[in-house]
Amino acid sequence: RSLKPRNLTAVHFVIDDRRAEQIQKAWAKSDALDDVTLELIDCPDRRLAKAALDYALRMTEKSDVELTLLLPRRAYSGFLGRLLHDQTAEEIAAPISQLPRVVATIVPFDVARIASGATIEFHQASEVKKSVKPFVPTPKKDAPINVEPVGHYAENLTKIGEIQWRKRAQVQGRVTSIKTAPRGAAPALQVEIWDETGGVSLQFLGRRDIAGLEVGSQMRAEGMVGEDGGSMVILNPSYELLV
Repeated sequence: RSLKPRNLTAVHFVIDDRRAEQIQKAWAKSDALDDVTLELIDCPDRRLAKAALDYALRMTEKSDVELTLLLPRRAYSGFLGRLLHDQTAEEIAAPISQLPRVVATIVPFDVARIASGATIEFHQASEVKKSVKPFVPTPKKDAPINVEPVGHYAENLTKIGEIQWRKRAQVQGRVTSIKTAPRGAAPALQVEIWDETGGVSLQFLGRRDIAGLEVGSQMRAEGMVGEDGGSMVILNPSYELLV
């Protein structure tokens, strides 16, 4: 909050559905987080660095957007620290630091002190050194994850990459992201689905969750294609979760 961003979002890359559900429930109950959006992003191959990189590319697709990522780094005191030091933040920050208009800052926190309830000292965030090797970003049109084939209703579906503005469409894809509005804001839920041709956001106004919805699941939706911030969206579509 001290950075005074235009939008503040907490992002969790999901590699454990049960853990993600616990985080989502705890977030909804926390008064301290009632102004922060929580976004769950699918990470089926457990490649956190790649998932974070794809996220940064999508967020900075527009030339007037700047992104600051605060990456937590777990630190352990004493001898335990030499055995359990977590390098995940460094692995994520290395490729991201090569992107234009993106700043990746590592914020260390002491696991032992948090567990003991002791006072936590805040240190200046570590600066990520830029790699000499140039990085070539992946175009947004490529799906961020492997997409499962559609079922026998394919003749009624429109490929996401072929949907048109102000025309009704029925689409089907894999849920790659779930974003819930902060508790202090009006209820809203944004779900991003992808097929082999591209992705689209489904916006559900007036609600914060959908029973049974998880990242990685298959979803079919139908509604009018609109526009939000230059991207196509389907507002309040009818939907079906597929098993």
